[in-house]
Amino acid sequence: TILEVQIEGAIPEEEIYVARGYMDAPNVDGYVFVKAERGKLSGTILQVLVVGAKGYDLVAEEVCEK
Repeated sequence: TILEVQIEGAIPEEEIYVARGYMDAPNVDGYVFVKAERGKLSGTILQVLVVGAKGYDLVAEEVCEK
């Protein structure tokens, strides 16, 4: 599945970004952990491909930047 997400933060030692989709509510829904190129800022919108899940969170890879 391809989703549009907004970056909220990063885990720099793992080159992973923490993001949410438009339907994800803070403190209620899980996160989308995105493997993407370095240099992304909070607020950046990305198209991502969901490749897995861990509990309530999704794991994705960047498809392209919007």
